[in-house]
Amino acid sequence: MKNTIPFESCLKEKLNSYMELRKSQGCQVLKIRHIFISLDQYLLKAGLSGRSLPPAVIDGWIASLPEKLSVNTVNIYISTYMQFARYLQSLGYDAFIPEKAIGSKDYSPYIFHEGDLAALIQVADAMVFSASEKRRHNAACFSVMLRMYIGCGFRLNEIRLLKTKDVDLEHGIIHVRNAKGNRDRIVPMHKTLTENVKIYSISGIPQKEN
Repeated sequence: MKNTIPFESCLKEKLNSYMELRKSQGCQVLKIRHIFISLDQYLLKAGLSGRSLPPAVIDGWIASLPEKLSVNTVNIYISTYMQFARYLQSLGYDAFIPEKAIGSKDYSPYIFHEGDLAALIQVADAMVFSASEKRRHNAACFSVMLRMYIGCGFRLNEIRLLKTKDVDLEHGIIHVRNAKGNRDRIVPMHKTLTENVKIYSISGIPQKEN
């Protein structure tokens, strides 16, 4: 791979071979490589050698992750490492497999009510008319994206990466490509959302194909 940080720890050969294995399985390894770079650099600083990843080392690596990372992101790091640990175990290594992180029990998610969602859409629509001509495209795009976010259950990044060609207005469906788990899926749109996207598409606002 070009312009990537090389592995340098005692497990550099196994990390490289694991990356090649995952690549051959269709995994987009660039999306997970930073996790293994983090692990590799920690192992290098810890001066680890031999064929073992003991609990103290892995727990230390997890504890060293940036505090700004959410519990969900930490669990992605752990899950990604767990797959690598099983790979090492299949090669005869003693690799510790940790439990996933547990979020604070004090956390209480906010549940939007129907009126809240309607108010959000109303404000987004008002932005289209109040925005300057230069910013009207962004405002209209945001209005449509918000409707997709609410109506289709998309992840934010999935909406951001959508292309015009992925939206089938004739059948009211959206093709999501390379989603979670590197899988494609088809998402149906409600007929009112389809109509709004049709209006957006014929409004004369420039559309980017690439």
